[in-house]
Amino acid sequence: MKRSLFGLSLIIFSFISKCAYADDDIKVRYSTDDYTKVTSIFTDQFTVKDVTSFPFHPEWAKANLFCVIFRDGTVGGYSLHIYYWDTDWAFFSSAVDRDGKEIAVKVKDRQVNGASNLNEQFYAEITREYLDEHKVSGLNIRFDGKYKKMVVKVPPAYIESFLNGIANVQVAKNFPVSKIGASYVPANEEVAKIIGTENPQGVVLMVITKDSPADKAGLKYGYTVIAIDGKPVQATRTGLDDALNEANAGSVLSLTIRRGKKESIVQVTL
Repeated sequence: MKRSLFGLSLIIFSFISKCAYADDDIKVRYSTDDYTKVTSIFTDQFTVKDVTSFPFHPEWAKANLFCVIFRDGTVGGYSLHIYYWDTDWAFFSSAVDRDGKEIAVKVKDRQVNGASNLNEQFYAEITREYLDEHKVSGLNIRFDGKYKKMVVKVPPAYIESFLNGIANVQVAKNFPVSKIGASYVPANEEVAKIIGTENPQGVVLMVITKDSPADKAGLKYGYTVIAIDGKPVQATRTGLDDALNEANAGSVLSLTIRRGKKESIVQVTL
């Protein structure tokens, strides 16, 4: 059966912030659809800077990178989505990057919101190779419409975080889900660098299953579990499962969690 980008799967977003810069600390978060086993990746929100707004002529745009990671870990549908609001139609329909490369644009939706607010949603189709080529320079794409133009710039750091997030999900999908409803990877120097922590030990949580004990306890992607009931969790592929081996349904466990340099105790009920 043919996979549908908007039907079978969730989309993986990479949002970028209006006041964010290339050297900002960029957080990546995951969520997984329990039915399709497709994972979404989220980072910080982005407002397109080159779109101006005046009191009597409101105009603004937001953008996000996204792709789809299927249950088998394969990735597809890389795109740069644009959400544009104005009091006049722009009819964006084509795009070209700073190098003169034409990029296919597809319209997702055009509608009237309220008395005069017009909304256009469209996306530029890009590839993994295209993102890899622009990891250093970032994206610089001009969208052309019937009545106006708009430039969207994506800093290199966001592309790097987006690609790292994809890689982490692909890795995590090859690991079993623990009793608390979270997949994980052993903490090492490479993983520690991605999540922004020091002195790696224990295991790093990756994908949190919705409504699982981990989800209900408020655990998130990037949290490092270094101990359970005071006993150290080993930084191995089965470290968390080994630590939970004797825990039964209904048990209340005290997990020592590290986030960056801070440690805390989180109670998790199986």
